[in-house]
Amino acid sequence: VQGTYYNPITVRIEAFEDIIPTELIKASKIYRINIANKSKEADNDKYLKISFEYYGEGNGGIYKQVGDKWFYIPSKIEDGYITAFIKPNSIKEGGSAYRVFVDKNYKILFDIRSHWAKDEIITYIKRGIVTGYNDRSFRPDRDITKGEFFVILGRVYNWHLPNSNTLTIEDAIKYAISNGYIEGSYKDIV
Repeated sequence: VQGTYYNPITVRIEAFEDIIPTELIKASKIYRINIANKSKEADNDKYLKISFEYYGEGNGGIYKQVGDKWFYIPSKIEDGYITAFIKPNSIKEGGSAYRVFVDKNYKILFDIRSHWAKDEIITYIKRGIVTGYNDRSFRPDRDITKGEFFVILGRVYNWHLPNSNTLTIEDAIKYAISNGYIEGSYKDIV
């Protein structure tokens, strides 16, 4: 996007494969994007557009590699391409890796189609932070409990609980109390 960088830059894109196992179906090579920017300054209010050729269904998405995990970026599929918009400062020094994956477990939730938070809900579902109900609904206007709220916070901030692979409501509330995020006892909160 014109005016994003204040000085000339050099963009280098490398394509490669990996052997990191994932539950997602690989739908492209990995592309490492590196931007050489001498001034180290950019207009972070503007977005960079990344696109991949893509002819699949709506369960595809562009993902960014963060550590040893792939992190879903809100993506749009249109006219044979899948596209995402990223902020200039999201490309780290040394480059950032992007790839298209198909999430075979993603289920379209029928009651979010015209909801104002549709894109955010889809992003949180594909990142494993929230889920829908078994009847393929999300119920986006339903109030959530304090416990459900703390489970979501725990997933967003990757709270590590001893001896637990899943974050229960009780665990999340106790963790929030013990770390000073909320005051009171478990009985007061529930």
